[in-house]
Amino acid sequence: MGTRNNKKPVDVMLVKIRELCNGTFIGKDLLDPDIKDFVWKYNLDDQLLHRLIKTMKKRGKHKKQDLRDMDERIGNAKHPSGLLVRMLEGIEEHGKMPPAPGWLVQGGHAGSARREPADTKADQFEKQSGQGEVV
Repeated sequence: MGTRNNKKPVDVMLVKIRELCNGTFIGKDLLDPDIKDFVWKYNLDDQLLHRLIKTMKKRGKHKKQDLRDMDERIGNAKHPSGLLVRMLEGIEEHGKMPPAPGWLVQGGHAGSARREPADTKADQFEKQSGQGEVV
């Protein structure tokens, strides 16, 4: 993870050695493909990565759904890391995914916040000219 963030390999190695000594090394947990894909997609820092793994370990059978829900919610967020921290806090405190924030909820569910792709100029022309309709 660290070399992607422009850190020197020796610095990353020293951090990992310190984690091994402190008993906080999470190497094998990164082999989980769901967590690995999520971490890679959002480029999470080490601290948030540790917290995500720690929280997801406790979730058991709910882990996959939690990751899907988190991905859906933070996909359009300006500050995905901040929103992820709030979701992890909710899971840790209440044992379930917290409700979506008000700005994300439109029309009653979180999924509707995703924007539809804009029509291309050709699509707009077809709509205006009526040629886009098939009888």
